[in-house]
Amino acid sequence: DGCMYHPHVLAMQIGQTLMLKNSDQFLHNVHSLAEKNPAFNFAQPGKGSKPVKDLKVFEIFHVKCDVHPWMSAYIGVFDHPYFAVTGEDGTFLITGLPPGKYTLTAWQEKYGMKDVEVKVEAGKGTTAEFSFKDE
Repeated sequence: DGCMYHPHVLAMQIGQTLMLKNSDQFLHNVHSLAEKNPAFNFAQPGKGSKPVKDLKVFEIFHVKCDVHPWMSAYIGVFDHPYFAVTGEDGTFLITGLPPGKYTLTAWQEKYGMKDVEVKVEAGKGTTAEFSFKDE
């Protein structure tokens, strides 16, 4: 609504259908800058939706509107179910991860990716903290 992509960051798993919906009464353009997945670039002239089904490779890519240059979003396509998008307060929750040692990667649109090592134990919660800031 109101010439904004919502949500600004979306995470999905390979095999899921991405449904792109225009809830405004006027023209938008959905232009992905995907490099590993097939890029898409199509007009949405008014209210309606369009499915995108061919996202088959891990990638985080930018989506823009060529009509309204301030419209910007990011889509993360994952090859596993262990991912999350942070809430407004920066917290996240990943459930169902089997016990073991993992490298957890966080991505932020301005700062890129950061990794932290985590150990998951059966029946116990684990915390991980990431800090992104200007150097």
